[in-house]
Amino acid sequence: MHAVYQEQLLDLARYARTLPPLTASDLHITHHNPVCGDKITLSACLSEGTLAQIHIAAEGCALCEAGAGLWLKLAEGKMADDLVHLADEIDAFLKQGNSDEAGPFAALTPILTIKNRHKCVALAFEAGRKLSVKMG
Repeated sequence: MHAVYQEQLLDLARYARTLPPLTASDLHITHHNPVCGDKITLSACLSEGTLAQIHIAAEGCALCEAGAGLWLKLAEGKMADDLVHLADEIDAFLKQGNSDEAGPFAALTPILTIKNRHKCVALAFEAGRKLSVKMG
């Protein structure tokens, strides 16, 4: 894997670990990948139907943490429908494998050819999809 992409993925993984836990939250969800054991726990505070504050705890590989960091960067201030859209977008990106149109997922380009790791990077986005149901 190209060193630039490795650093981008590691930066996202570090970002997922930087935010302190919320002292109180309106919503809480945990989502697992039973195949590899990765786990994402999301906590959120809402304001007028949007994610005002969010925290994510990723327990798993660096790719799971990188996906969590990217989700954090993209999800704050979003509404429930936006979280579903983000999950759909990453699914399409990973399935189509079009790195020319990577957009916000550009850092994940090296993962496109490693199909068995797609669930790792998408786990936070799937947790976000579950969170959107709780948001209403």
